[in-house]
Amino acid sequence: MELDKLNKWLTLIANLGVLIGVFFLVLEIRQSNSIANREAASEISNAGSELNFRVIENQEFAMLRSKLRDADADLSPMEEEQALSWALTQLNYYILVSNSYENGLITEFIYELQQKSALRMARRYPGMFNFLSEVLDDIGMPPGSNSFVDRLLEDR
Repeated sequence: MELDKLNKWLTLIANLGVLIGVFFLVLEIRQSNSIANREAASEISNAGSELNFRVIENQEFAMLRSKLRDADADLSPMEEEQALSWALTQLNYYILVSNSYENGLITEFIYELQQKSALRMARRYPGMFNFLSEVLDDIGMPPGSNSFVDRLLEDR
């Protein structure tokens, strides 16, 4: 009888230990998710800031951006390469934002803010978005494969 009682107490203590372990595991997962969310939002913010600093520090790039306000900008071959690179950079950025949102790493507020910012840029620099369309055609990215990019191209 004593052994049976002891066995029940040990089982209860072991079960409590498992429950406490599960509780701490849940806390750890929540903390990891929170860190991942902050890192994703920070990465998106840093990417946008980097582009702004590039414009401030590089007069050639600033001049290119001002030319790309015209959808039919007359660009030199070097400027066309720069515009193509900028379009690729923007595409990577939009895919990062979209994937971060779809995987729950950024909030809907941040996602919508980034979409509005991208739409503003599309309207302000239609010449760059001609290059973005060219990039999408070149890589064979079909419509519907990225909702962020699709909406951007439709709404501009």
